[in-house]
Amino acid sequence: DISERKQAMQVLQLHKEQLETLVRERTAELEQSRTHAQTMLDAIGKMGEGLVIIDPDYRISYMNPVVVDWFGGQAGDHCYSVFAGLDHPCSGCKMDDVILKEEIVIYQPIVADGRTFDIVATPIRNQDGSISTMELLRDISTRMKAEEQLRKLSRAVEQSHSTLVITDLDANIEFVNPAFTRTTGYTPEEALGQNPRVLKSNDQPSSFYRSMWDTLSAGEVWQGEMHNKRKDGSLYWEFATISPVKNDRGNTTHYVAIKEDVTLRKETEQQLIEAQQRAEEASQAKSEFLANMSHEIRTPMNAIIGMSRLTLETDLTAEQKNYITKVHFSAEVLLGIINDILDFSKIEAGKLDMERIDFSLQAVFDHLATLLEINAEAQGLELHIGIVGNVPGVLKGDPLRLGQILINLGNNAVKFTSEGEVKITVELLEQQGDRVTLQFCVVDTGIGMTRKQQTVLFQSFSQVDNSTTRKFGGTGLGLSISKKLVELMGGTIWVESEPDRGSRFYFTLEMEIGNTVNLDHEQSEKAKDAESADQLRGVRVLLVEDNIMNQELAKILLSRKGMIVTVAGDGAEALKALETDTFDCVLMDVQMPVMDGYTATREIRKQPQYKNLPVIALTANVMTGDREKSRAAGMNDHIGKPFNEDEMFGSMIRLITPAGD
Repeated sequence: DISERKQAMQVLQLHKEQLETLVRERTAELEQSRTHAQTMLDAIGKMGEGLVIIDPDYRISYMNPVVVDWFGGQAGDHCYSVFAGLDHPCSGCKMDDVILKEEIVIYQPIVADGRTFDIVATPIRNQDGSISTMELLRDISTRMKAEEQLRKLSRAVEQSHSTLVITDLDANIEFVNPAFTRTTGYTPEEALGQNPRVLKSNDQPSSFYRSMWDTLSAGEVWQGEMHNKRKDGSLYWEFATISPVKNDRGNTTHYVAIKEDVTLRKETEQQLIEAQQRAEEASQAKSEFLANMSHEIRTPMNAIIGMSRLTLETDLTAEQKNYITKVHFSAEVLLGIINDILDFSKIEAGKLDMERIDFSLQAVFDHLATLLEINAEAQGLELHIGIVGNVPGVLKGDPLRLGQILINLGNNAVKFTSEGEVKITVELLEQQGDRVTLQFCVVDTGIGMTRKQQTVLFQSFSQVDNSTTRKFGGTGLGLSISKKLVELMGGTIWVESEPDRGSRFYFTLEMEIGNTVNLDHEQSEKAKDAESADQLRGVRVLLVEDNIMNQELAKILLSRKGMIVTVAGDGAEALKALETDTFDCVLMDVQMPVMDGYTATREIRKQPQYKNLPVIALTANVMTGDREKSRAAGMNDHIGKPFNEDEMFGSMIRLITPAGD
């Protein structure tokens, strides 16, 4: 009977089918789990995180590609070899805590190349009861560096002496640093949520703030100075740079202001402005003083020199002529000293007038020779003055100041030389186009100087011999003035000297070659002036001069040429004289009481009938502005005092005669 066997077979078949179904289901579940695990492992790798499984013997049983890229190695290697480069387990290894305590451990080791990892180590119990370790690794080096940079930035902001304020788009304060509290007196708690207008002092117009916000709203940086008010009510100045903070899409999210307290600087600037104003006022006062001194000193000097010269032209006894000659000579010497002092003052005040005209270098040297010959001959010295080589004959510059330098150096050379010679030369060093570099040299065989004496030679009021018994006179300004003049002309000056072996003064100047045609025309005009002096006869002149002696002197000089002279004591008298009489020319002193010459000339020019009336300024010619002021007032020419007859008559001839007009 096989019934039971068949029944058993049916039961076995049923169990078999159930088992196969269960196996398929479990296999599917395992495959799904494997797929899920692989997906998870792939996701971990794609996130840039490493996964390592380490067995209880410290061998790597699994490592994903990310870990392989970081450290190399392969499954089966010891972890301490791959991760630490050691041939034995690490002392105090974190894996020991995981295995022994079966705890999750988090740590941040730093590997040999300086990278830092964030590691989560988790225990895994194996089927045999042993514990393996699964570690999830994340490279946080970049984050750590960013955090360190952020900490540095935070410390910099906290410790900065500059105020830092961050606001939202509505200008509500979201952050201030400690410098804000030190500067304004407001604590962070008091400032947060406030608008920066809490600092307004109301000293700046609303347009100032509108302009600021217009700039910021346009997404641009604004910079400027703000006058603000502290919590205690005191005012202060700060320089602010306010910048929009933009996100990745370019939209402004915040505003950040970096501000520097510039109160001290502003106070210093104000003090400098006030000091400059005082200096300008002092300079103006000095200029006015110099102009006044020039007038006050030269006015009597003009009379002394002029009257003594006129006296020498009269019949005198030998004794009288000797006395007057000495008076005239002494007056000329005194005038030279006064000129030095005034020139020095002009240079110090920055008021020296430098001309730029065509002139003959030979004429300058001829004049120099005329001035030096008498004294050189009196001392028995040989005097050699000449132009060496192919130096251009006509130059463009200031012949008066060039002559002044040479005269100063030449006079010193003669004064300090008791025997031997004085030699003055000029030579061409270089020529480029129409510009030449010339070197002037003044050599003497006199007393010479020590090195110590040379160091102070060009200083103001310094002299080689400052003792009370010194043999040689002088103001000690000549060389200082010469140095300043050379420098104003763009040149340099120096000296070479030894005691008892003479001195050699050199100075170089870069000058432009002049126009011979212009110079020839000027000389021709001067020749015409000399020939036309008789044309002044019968000319009616209005002499406007407040000094009685100068009135008399000028009247004598003018009357000698046959001119008819009317005298006015000031500008107001001159205007009255013009109302009652007609004149061919006006000689106008510029500095007078009641009404000065500039004012009088401006009044004259207001009247149409006097539009072309020649007006010649008479001035001490001290300040640079004299010539400009004369022209601005409507004067036609400008001559100095003491009176130079050739200059005065030449100017009158050019202005009065038809050819000159």
